Amino acid sequence: QITQRGIGNGISLLITVGILADLPKALSDAYALIFLAPDGDNLVILKGLLMVGLFLIVVAGIIAVTQAQRKIPVQYAKR
Repeated sequence: QITQRGIGNGISLLITVGILADLPKALSDAYALIFLAPDGDNLVILKGLLMVGLFLIVVAGIIAVTQAQRKIPVQYAKR
């Protein structure tokens, strides 16, 4: 969070900037791998679809773990 005294969580900001800086190169490499493959190479397209499917499964898993709750019954002592 950005506070009045400066930027909080500086290391998180540095990690995020590092990931975002590498993102365009990674996306262009993935695009070249999938769509610029030699003609008739169905295996590369299959690998691309598998990569997208695994990405969606990982995102769904992260959302499920983030949203998970465990209800713990609390018993209060009687006075």
